[in-house]
Amino acid sequence: MSRSVGHGRAWPLGIALGLLVVVVVNFAFVYIATQNAPQVESSYETVDR
Repeated sequence: MSRSVGHGRAWPLGIALGLLVVVVVNFAFVYIATQNAPQVESSYETVDR
């Protein structure tokens, strides 16, 4: 059984593209979450715990 050169390099490219998609979605989530975050009450930041 002969394998062509293209098939041997397809799965690392697929993994790299999948990882890239995951990273882009994570950055988009962080950006959206920080843009729409409510203000923190000042009493929450200053009270000793």
